[in-house]
Amino acid sequence: MAATLPYKNMHVIVNPSSGQEEPVLGNLNRALADVDLTWDLSITHQDGDGARLAREAIENGSDLICVYGGDGTINDVLQGMHPSKVPLVLLAGGTGNEAARALGIPQNIEQALAHLKTGRAYTRRIDIGRANERLFMLRLDMGKLVEIINQQDRSFKKMLGRWSYVQAMVESLSTADSMGVRLKTADATYEREAVSVMVMNMSYLDESGVADPTEMLPDDGLFDVLLVKQGLVEVVKAATVAMKFVDMQQWMETYQCGSFEIETDEPMALMIDGEDFGETPVKVELLPQALTLLLPEEE
Repeated sequence: MAATLPYKNMHVIVNPSSGQEEPVLGNLNRALADVDLTWDLSITHQDGDGARLAREAIENGSDLICVYGGDGTINDVLQGMHPSKVPLVLLAGGTGNEAARALGIPQNIEQALAHLKTGRAYTRRIDIGRANERLFMLRLDMGKLVEIINQQDRSFKKMLGRWSYVQAMVESLSTADSMGVRLKTADATYEREAVSVMVMNMSYLDESGVADPTEMLPDDGLFDVLLVKQGLVEVVKAATVAMKFVDMQQWMETYQCGSFEIETDEPMALMIDGEDFGETPVKVELLPQALTLLLPEEE
């Protein structure tokens, strides 16, 4: 007998061009065969479709939204979720799937949706950010790191997945010139030299030892702003290969803050949840616990 959940109508949004190659519809049918709710599905064709489809589904009475795709697809859907309180279900269908990994969501569709069948689910309200009017859930990147990620071949990204981003980070440290960065918070202005800047809402590099997953929580009312320094490349390379923890302060300056602004001596390319989005300067606003997720309980 299927568990009873307080949801009746789920709309699933699928990006058919995401990084995974699997029979999505068949897997969804199996995963939802005995779930006590009705569901329908729509697919995205271009950027902006996810936001539109989520918004329309909520307006038409869907009380649960599910998205299958990578971090960029999730970000697109996010634009149509806020300020609704309708919960969002994440399915890992991209190359890196960093949001799903950080939240402990299984990579397999049937496993990721098992909580709808068993009732072992809970809602979690998390912070999101608004960067130059674009919402984000996972992270904001700027600088040389963005340029190198964009230069990587798509097939190479698909083969290496999340490690292509680690490689890009190491390469950015070894080849880039630093530039002046001004971080303006409500309390102070910090003027520093940096190669790249990463704004983290949650941890995603837990297995590599580069970041401590217990220190970057998506509901603590703070962003972690990481200013990547030039140099000390060998330390980072050694950590990446040996899978050992590295003290981030050796190669980064870390700040925790809510809303803030960043200016740079020259325009830096911006990437929001893995997708290109303009250049610096950038104004970032923290929206505390503004998104509701439906997540599987830990075993």
